[in-house]
Amino acid sequence: MNRLEGKKTGVLLAVLLLLFSLSVMSSPANAATTRLTITKLANDGSTVIAKKTVDYEWMMDNLPVIGDGNTHYYHQGPVFIDDPDEETQEELRWNPEEDTNIEKDMGAVMGTNLTDLCDLVGGMSNGDTIKIKASDGFIKEFAYDNVYEYSGREGPMVVCWYKDGDYPDSGYSDGMRLVWFADDNVFGNWDWHEAADEEYWYYYRSGGEEYPTTTGLSVQNISQLIIYSSEEPPEAPEADFAANKRSGVAPLTVKFSDKSANSPTSWEWDFDDDGSIDSDEQDPEYQYSEPGVYTVTLTVSNSMGEDTKVRTNYITVKEQPDTEVLFNGKVNLTPGETFTLTAYDSGREYTIDQDTALGALQAASLAGDFDYEMTDKNYSQSGTLLLDNIESYERGKPGYWYVYVNNVYKDSYNKKSQALNLIKVADGDDVDLYYADDIDDPADHEAVEVAALAEIRITVDITPVTKPVAAFQANPLTGNASLAVSFINQSTGSGTLKYGWDFDNDGTVDSTTFNPTHFYDLPGVYTVKLTVTNSAGSDDETKPAYILVNPAQPVNFTDITGHWAQANIEKLVARGTVSGYPDASFRPNATITRAEFATMLVKAFRFDARPGKTFADTANHWARENIATATALGILSGYNALSFGPDDPITREQMAVMITKAAGVKQPSPGTAFTDNNLISAWAGDAVAQAVNSRIMSGYPDNTFRPQGKATRAEAVTVLINALRI
Repeated sequence: MNRLEGKKTGVLLAVLLLLFSLSVMSSPANAATTRLTITKLANDGSTVIAKKTVDYEWMMDNLPVIGDGNTHYYHQGPVFIDDPDEETQEELRWNPEEDTNIEKDMGAVMGTNLTDLCDLVGGMSNGDTIKIKASDGFIKEFAYDNVYEYSGREGPMVVCWYKDGDYPDSGYSDGMRLVWFADDNVFGNWDWHEAADEEYWYYYRSGGEEYPTTTGLSVQNISQLIIYSSEEPPEAPEADFAANKRSGVAPLTVKFSDKSANSPTSWEWDFDDDGSIDSDEQDPEYQYSEPGVYTVTLTVSNSMGEDTKVRTNYITVKEQPDTEVLFNGKVNLTPGETFTLTAYDSGREYTIDQDTALGALQAASLAGDFDYEMTDKNYSQSGTLLLDNIESYERGKPGYWYVYVNNVYKDSYNKKSQALNLIKVADGDDVDLYYADDIDDPADHEAVEVAALAEIRITVDITPVTKPVAAFQANPLTGNASLAVSFINQSTGSGTLKYGWDFDNDGTVDSTTFNPTHFYDLPGVYTVKLTVTNSAGSDDETKPAYILVNPAQPVNFTDITGHWAQANIEKLVARGTVSGYPDASFRPNATITRAEFATMLVKAFRFDARPGKTFADTANHWARENIATATALGILSGYNALSFGPDDPITREQMAVMITKAAGVKQPSPGTAFTDNNLISAWAGDAVAQAVNSRIMSGYPDNTFRPQGKATRAEAVTVLINALRI
């Protein structure tokens, strides 16, 4: 490369340059061109493959601009040097130093790369050539290599439409013009010698002599670019097309794709079969605003002919349905916490993290009071649980549930990482579920939302887990054995809290309930410890010498001395399970009611209170809480949904059912051989056999069981003692 350096020449050279300049100036002036046509021909040299006409303003707005409008670019003129030695003369005229006659200033130009213009009609391939034609008919031909594979030395070939502040229609008289943007801003003769094959060199000829020059390559007033390709002549097109969706809810936006064969060059679309052209783009987009069934027509053409494709009833647009909102709100999830879910098809249970998309659905189902069903049919292969049904909206009947996290579709059926039980959610995330039918593209969140028959919208609120602080109180703090003490839990902390009560500080957890009741059967002073644990840690509170238990008062009933159940009665009275009457009697042979036996069961087994069924005839009964606890534990049931019969005497077969359930007797037992077996109700048969074979109950000396007989207080006490094994 050279630098712009002044170099004096001889008088002869100056004269020759003057003559050359005069000859150029004497050429007739041509009008500037503002538009050009790019044509791509097949290998027969005549068949048009593609053709496009653009003006300089379109080029400026739609294609990359080359040049900054401030930097000047130069081409080198002829070097008029003679030498007796032809080889030396040739080298001197090519002027590798590029230091002579390099002042041909093309101006501070801007324009469009020739490659970008060629690409408008399909570009060039290796071996193709291009002819650049001026409005006066002047033509220069160039090879593919120089258009597409130029080096930095000679730079790109640029069709310039701007020079020194002027455009072709405002003073750039030689535009549009071909200019090389060489790396040092000077396109020298030797640059072209090294870049192009010999057939593309240009010479200024004078007096039988040839002088290489690059100024003669710079075609002015360009009007045509003609690509001579190696491609076969095209055939007439065969029209075809496709759409990214065939149906949906109005307004429905459809993207059409041209699938035509044989390279069409023009397209005419009629999207609604009204006979008018709706688009001339190759791959247009169209919005259907009204419900209906639409026929779509595409007509394509090229230089060899045209073809039409009609797809009848191709697009179906439906009215927007009324969407049932099953839930729309915020749910609170705790990291580190879990819940248990049962797969509806297998019955297997799974432990799921709360801070997952499935955890959000679980929380919403509880808050919104709706049911959902997950299948584990893929769990063994992928560890994924799949959503099938929510309420009456079942998979494939007719639609499907589509899940989105922050508006991004999660395809849990095909992508393991997108399964609801594996997707972790963060504070503020949105988890949305839509049940919709006839969805072409689930990733189109907006279209699915519009088409939804039902929806669930969840916003996630993540609450960090804080370490718990243990605290409790108790009442009473002193009394006689057997002393029943109620403990009141005052602990704080978030997340799932687990409780461990040690009522006598022996290192053994005696209860894990929130507010337990403990019976102290032996006199003494007791230290109590409560340990509270969650996923963030644990804390405990210990209260030394907290409970004082005095010796039990002696049992002095007037009517049990010598009774066959005396010892059992004294044991349960001391335990606090039963008591006598104000007149100092126990009445061992009196019958016992269903409410009284339920209360004795709860106290004897020391069940913690639980909310349970309240019957119409127990709502205001003194034993209401004990009956509710026993009902919640599945120990007893009513006669029907409204009636329990709390004051009815309990029968022996009813007692058998209750005691076996309370004691947890479940093993199958052989039948009994009582002479009145036929009187035992069908619903009580197994319980009677279990109670007798477990030695909890027995028959009478005459080998009867008397299933409908009324149980006495003494019998009830004995049954409890036998069940407790005390």
